[in-house]
Amino acid sequence: EVFDRVCIGQNINAFKSTNKFRCFRPQQHIRYHPFCDDFGPMNFGCIVKYIELLDQELKSFPRCKIVHMVDEGRRALTNAIFLLGAYIMLKYKKSADDVSETFNWLEESH
Repeated sequence: EVFDRVCIGQNINAFKSTNKFRCFRPQQHIRYHPFCDDFGPMNFGCIVKYIELLDQELKSFPRCKIVHMVDEGRRALTNAIFLLGAYIMLKYKKSADDVSETFNWLEESH
């Protein structure tokens, strides 16, 4: 399962990758260009690029836990969860309900 190898880190300082943990910053390669004040979701091109980047990280560092570093804020976290959820759905053929259950540790905001 992807969650044995990938986690999300927000509000932590970037760190130097080690033989156990790999700092993954896809936002350096993927950027959503907002219209007015929206923040996503990411377009299909961004999803494909994310899948390619994450697959490459997993393949290149098979013994490392990949830490998807997320910028500060709800919008950045939402887009990161969306991208990872899309990855799980497309690569592992999981349903939206399965992905939603995977992220049930997130608190809903009202």
